[in-house]
Amino acid sequence: MHKSAWIAFGMASFLALNPAPGNAKAPVAPKEPVQNAPLEANKALSQPQAPQTVAAGKSKRAARREQKKEMKEEIETIPVLAEVQKLKWDEAPMQGQSNDTRKIGLEKIFHETLQNSITVRQAEVQINDAEAQAKEVRDPNLFNLLNPLDMPAMKKAAESNVQAAKAHLQAVRQKALLESARMYADLTQAFLGKYLAYQAIEQGRVQLKAEQEHFVAGDNNRFDVTQVEMALIDRYGKYLKADNVYHTASMALTNQISASANNTLVPEDVALQDGNATVPPLKLLPDNLSLDMALKSAKGRPDLQEMTHRKDALEKLVKAASGLDRQKKKAELHQLELEIAKAGNGVAVMAEKAYSDYLLARKSLALAQQNFELGNQFVYQLQVSYTAGFSSAKDLLDGQIELAKVKTALISAQVAYNLSQIQLLYEMGLLSENALSHPAGTLPSNAL
Repeated sequence: MHKSAWIAFGMASFLALNPAPGNAKAPVAPKEPVQNAPLEANKALSQPQAPQTVAAGKSKRAARREQKKEMKEEIETIPVLAEVQKLKWDEAPMQGQSNDTRKIGLEKIFHETLQNSITVRQAEVQINDAEAQAKEVRDPNLFNLLNPLDMPAMKKAAESNVQAAKAHLQAVRQKALLESARMYADLTQAFLGKYLAYQAIEQGRVQLKAEQEHFVAGDNNRFDVTQVEMALIDRYGKYLKADNVYHTASMALTNQISASANNTLVPEDVALQDGNATVPPLKLLPDNLSLDMALKSAKGRPDLQEMTHRKDALEKLVKAASGLDRQKKKAELHQLELEIAKAGNGVAVMAEKAYSDYLLARKSLALAQQNFELGNQFVYQLQVSYTAGFSSAKDLLDGQIELAKVKTALISAQVAYNLSQIQLLYEMGLLSENALSHPAGTLPSNAL
């Protein structure tokens, strides 16, 4: 290297190691040891963060309270929902003039029907008239002396008219009992329909509360709550319809038995338990009842007996009469014979139909009972699935709707089964006030 170059290099090195005072840099402080850095970091993380966590928790709870308050206010602003929430079970119809209720069973209804029926009273008067006429024919008087007729035949005709009047009374009584039984069946079904409609509202209110809590907790959305609210309003509408049907049925039966119009009739022969309703089955017919037995008994119906007795009376009058009067009586007799033949065929047809309806009602009741048990099991499983979060609110609502249909079908089957027995007794000519109390498995007598 050149000598001058070595000198320049030496001076530069000297200046670098010994800077001038004006260009001096501030001394750099030595770094702290880093071996304690993790300890300090853990210490910092372990410091309590309570103020922020508690504040967040309070904020969340406050938000939930605010949401619950808003939902409550929302229900209060929807008049129908507020009305549904306040609804309580009451046996008396909502539109009735009085809250007085009277429990009544079918046996009591039969008794009051016969006691207060106007048609029954009229039939009883006809018996009195027929007996008075028979007495007049039996007693000799000026009329009989001036009208030399076949008096023995006239007396027999008068006696036949008395028997015809008695048979007519029996026919009227049986028809009145059948009408009351049908009205009581309508009352029972309407009352239990109202009860089931109310139970559906109870379910809806419980489910609405659950959906509201899920929404506040963030487990579902507002749509689920609205869906249950809509379903609840729909159920309330069905309850109002059921209440109106029940009110109408009560008024009809009240008029039938001439009861006080201020009372609401409540069927006594029902059982309400755990949200379910049942109608205890009647046992009015023997298990071995055959169609032949039913048809044979139907031939003795009181309305047919009435026509037969009137035919006997006409035959006696034809024998006792003469001239044009006799021809007139013959024409009446022929017309009555045609009516008897037609009525006999009609009675056989109605008895066979009633027997078939009874067998069908018995089978339908067994099927409805099985379907009800399966429906209960299905909804229970669906409720468990819903609680566990595997089924939606809509799934549960649909299941409850189907179960309500099954319950209604079971009640209809129970009512139809009981009424089918009464109908068959009527077609067989065996329906009477004491039909409900005769020994089970036997047929009552149709003796007049």
